[in-house]
Amino acid sequence: MEVVFRWEAMTPRLFTPANYWPLVVSLTLTFWLGATLVLDLLVMPGLYWGGLMQQVGFASFGYLLFSWFNHAELLFAALVMTSILAQSFNPPRRYRLGLALAGLLVVIALVYTYVLTPWMGETSAALTWLETDNVVPASMNLLHGGYFVLELLKVIVGSTLLWWQWRYTLTD
Repeated sequence: MEVVFRWEAMTPRLFTPANYWPLVVSLTLTFWLGATLVLDLLVMPGLYWGGLMQQVGFASFGYLLFSWFNHAELLFAALVMTSILAQSFNPPRRYRLGLALAGLLVVIALVYTYVLTPWMGETSAALTWLETDNVVPASMNLLHGGYFVLELLKVIVGSTLLWWQWRYTLTD
């Protein structure tokens, strides 16, 4: 009498070998959106209300902080895009919306990393250690507004993609 081990019978449906990619998308988006909300709702307001934006070294600190975080966001966006692409090869092929949303997340991360953060760093370069009165330039406030509009768009798109991923994972 031969005993046959069946992996599928022992694990929940979400964790079967064919469904590792939805788990990767879900965990990545959950961590990414959580880190974004902590940075946007706790860290940055705390630094602003603490008066650190008026400090001389804040420009270099802000550039370094956002540069690191933006590069991590590129990694997260690439992982989400790769996971959605891997899922799109399995039937049924209903991943066009997921690919569009993941592509938008990649574009947002690229804009952060290669457009907004360097531009903000260049604008804040006027805050030198020789100046005694460090005033945030008006153009920096405009860049902050653009950054937070993209942050809001990223949270909405990421949450939609997370909801979409769970909906299709549970209905397969």
